[in-house]
Amino acid sequence: MVVLVGLGIVGCAGSSPADPGRSDTSTAASPRTSEGSTPALSTPALSTPALSTPALSTPALSTTELPTMTQPTRGTTGPSDELTGLWVIGTVTRGGTGPCYGLATDDGRELALYANGAGSLIEGDRIRARVIVPVQPADCGSGEAMNLLEIKRIG
Repeated sequence: MVVLVGLGIVGCAGSSPADPGRSDTSTAASPRTSEGSTPALSTPALSTPALSTPALSTPALSTTELPTMTQPTRGTTGPSDELTGLWVIGTVTRGGTGPCYGLATDDGRELALYANGAGSLIEGDRIRARVIVPVQPADCGSGEAMNLLEIKRIG
């Protein structure tokens, strides 16, 4: 408080800036307003560097529109499990030592199976076979062309 009073007195003792012969530092220390009074002293704001925390900042919004789901434009060509291997059960209709075999499945389909090294199958054997749709089907006779991946004899 003493400092404020002291500055107030020095500011009032006054010399005018028009008095060139007088060297007074009070004019520089306390600037005058347009009415000629000394402005109130204020505490300077503490300057602390702004902390940048990415977790608290809001990310910019994207202008890209989100994709929406639509109905397929064409139907599927068959069960998708045929692409990864489908287990079928049936009766061997064309046997032998391979590489071509025939199989009548229990659901009424006739398959033309191709397999290297599958061994000997006898006509009439009941088997469980894992088959896959071939990329380039072999000509193994009548029926739906399939590659034979695995055989398990049943019954």
